[in-house]
Amino acid sequence: MNLAVFLTRGYDLSFWKKNGTLKRELGYYKILQKKNYKITFVSYGTKKTDYDFIKNTNFEILNRPVWAPLLLYSFILPFIHYKHLKKVDVIKTNQIFGTLETYFCCILFGKPMYSRSGYIPSSKISYLSLSIFSKILIYIEEFIACKYSKAISVSSKHSIDHLSNRYNIPKKKFVLLYNFVDSVFFYKKIYKKKNKKRKLDICFVGRLVESKQPLLLLSIIKDFKNINLHVLGDGKLKKTLKKESLRIKNKVIYYKKIDNLKMPMFFSDKDVLLFPTLEEGNSKVILESLACGLIVMTNDIDCNKELINHKVNGYLIKNNNLKIYKKHLKEIIKNEKKKFLLSRNAYLFANKRFNFNKFLDIELLQFKKCIQI
Repeated sequence: MNLAVFLTRGYDLSFWKKNGTLKRELGYYKILQKKNYKITFVSYGTKKTDYDFIKNTNFEILNRPVWAPLLLYSFILPFIHYKHLKKVDVIKTNQIFGTLETYFCCILFGKPMYSRSGYIPSSKISYLSLSIFSKILIYIEEFIACKYSKAISVSSKHSIDHLSNRYNIPKKKFVLLYNFVDSVFFYKKIYKKKNKKRKLDICFVGRLVESKQPLLLLSIIKDFKNINLHVLGDGKLKKTLKKESLRIKNKVIYYKKIDNLKMPMFFSDKDVLLFPTLEEGNSKVILESLACGLIVMTNDIDCNKELINHKVNGYLIKNNNLKIYKKHLKEIIKNEKKKFLLSRNAYLFANKRFNFNKFLDIELLQFKKCIQI
């Protein structure tokens, strides 16, 4: 099968590199190649920005000409890459952003569209600083993806409910396809270890922006003498967070963005993921921390409920209640057995639910569905 993958509008492969997910993403498509899939990426970058990332691979990539600005390229893309795109069997969107270009190509070349999105922008629109035009464009592209895709997969039950209700699309059209965790790198055996010092190493991974509530981390831990905080991420609140962290006695350590495949090493000596986010999809951060046996404490919002079974493999904190966060931290500091059971349950849950082979089998089925008459 010849599969064309449209990158998110405006993005090239360097985004995956900066985001630390390049090896993970290309690794997945290399597995598809072994199953006789020919992979063609449609990028918004030039050959100069993308060449180094695929020069030793069998991937084909269609790039934006140097002379074409992004907006113009979005309109002329089908004509520039006409010879290549008319030969593909299925066109896949990597996210909602870029659906218009994908849909236009599908109409022009008579190809089926497969929409895959782990992120539904309209469900987070109150947290996005966008123009009215951009917000209207989100609704248009989501409607097209839902209405005209031959197959569509999303990463949470909440996303299915949201899209079905908003665009009046039957739920049976959507396929639930949770994000996967790479078992080669992330899953580890959980051993019971004695914690004589009764200390906790807590981490936060994500963007340091208002919707992720990073400043709340300091309020949660400041009354504990036996907690260290590890913060991995960047964002406009980083300077404020660093300044405020000097006012508490806890040790707070900051890390720059690292490659996704190095995350297991980062998680290896941590006990808890503290994640007081206000909005979230099918969070890869939560999935990967569970797979490494971390106890997740996170805000009790819809998507997180699909990942955390309260007091079984982690904690769901209603309304980000500060006192409840502190209460559960005290519990796992004092109760070593409880800490071990939560950690073990986290690992077992992730291993069962977010297995890569499950993800692959479901997505292969969607590709076959697209070419069925």
